Amino acid sequence: MSDSVPSLDTLAELVQQIQQTHEELSAQVGKAVNISLTLRNWLIGHHISQYELRGSDRAQYGEKLFTELANRLKSVSNCNRRQLYRYVRFFRLYPAIVGTLPPKFKNLPGIAETLKNHGEWQKTGDRPCTVGLGNACFVCFVDGRFDRRIDWD
Repeated sequence: MSDSVPSLDTLAELVQQIQQTHEELSAQVGKAVNISLTLRNWLIGHHISQYELRGSDRAQYGEKLFTELANRLKSVSNCNRRQLYRYVRFFRLYPAIVGTLPPKFKNLPGIAETLKNHGEWQKTGDRPCTVGLGNACFVCFVDGRFDRRIDWD
């Protein structure tokens, strides 16, 4: 939308203005939804990874963990066994997304450790992926369209 006040003298101008407003704001909604879903999927991968490391009853499930988890998460969209594996892989490949988390998520179990590790990677010169939510797209990651355009520190 332009900075000037649009002229709405005719029905055609009104239609054009509404269409332009819709297109611009719809694009923003799509981006916000993509960022939220990417963050959600990364956090699910984080939670599963933390459980695999520290869960008190993790030995009970072993290799059946993802199947059992998928069965218990039927009410949560896109949490079938295959997707759960993808979420964990996404978390492990892109740990630096932790730096883009909103403050309310930074108190979750294991997040402080992930933040600490991210800070240590930056200090030591190790080169983990530092892609943030602005560059990461979980759908592109899953579809193989994420062409490794990664920002390195």
